[in-house]
Amino acid sequence: MSTNEAAAAHDRGITDSETYRRIAGNAPVEPNAEDLRRLLALGLVEPDLRPGYYRTVDLRTAQQQALARAREDLAGLALMASLPAAGTSDSGSEVLEGLDVINTRIEHEVGAAEREILSAQPHVRSPKRRERAHGRDVSALQRGVTMRTLYPMAACGRTPTREWVREMSALGGEYRLLASPFSHGIVIDRRLAFITDSRPGVAPSPDRAVVVRDHAVVTYLAGIFDTAWGRALGWQTRQDRTAVTTPVQRAILRELIEGRTQEAAGKALDMSSRAVEQHLAALRTALQVASTYAALAWWLRSDEAELD
Repeated sequence: MSTNEAAAAHDRGITDSETYRRIAGNAPVEPNAEDLRRLLALGLVEPDLRPGYYRTVDLRTAQQQALARAREDLAGLALMASLPAAGTSDSGSEVLEGLDVINTRIEHEVGAAEREILSAQPHVRSPKRRERAHGRDVSALQRGVTMRTLYPMAACGRTPTREWVREMSALGGEYRLLASPFSHGIVIDRRLAFITDSRPGVAPSPDRAVVVRDHAVVTYLAGIFDTAWGRALGWQTRQDRTAVTTPVQRAILRELIEGRTQEAAGKALDMSSRAVEQHLAALRTALQVASTYAALAWWLRSDEAELD
């Protein structure tokens, strides 16, 4: 396939997995394609010496690099442990206790946002919290405030989150999926941030948060978000697909849930053990998880567990 043919294929809507297979088959791809950018960001492929060509990276190596990047990001957040626990000056931080107090303060600051809101949401929000956040987020977007939100990969399998993203995207919100672990936080106009209270000796709790106002620290937190955003996958990539899992993968997962080994699952489905592992490996790659157990855990929590 020529470079022009590769570009035409991308114009028709080639997916990440198809691009990966093309690269693995030593075929050229469009250098400026969005799917190639994502594969490069994940460390799954790297440039070849030939223009328009790329080569795959050993998956174990790519996984180790992704984990190293995640550890680097999390290590950066450890800086927050040195922040003072109280005080309300423009150069300090303040501990908030109680969900109502936290949400009221967030609503106030989001309501005062003028330019940008960066939000990292690693956990599922309760219906009550979603309802409370709905009005403030809609209002901010309607005022022209830029809103970027990171979700974990598993979020694309949750109906409430998909519906939220669909509605907010129509208003201009931007959403991406991050494979590596990340912490909850909100940065507003790069002037203040809400983060989890992670002081030494303090047990993590959703009823406590820290408001950070120190300009250098807030800038640092925004930089961590920007780096993670650059590595994350666009939500639209997964939203356009009818399902993350294939019917065969779901059949294998059901066998494993029943307590069968991969070999026994293969026999029950008239498949070889190698074929079973290939299907599971493809699913682990799609979800960006390191183990079949993690894929099972995601599937059981997702809407796809109800698909045939």
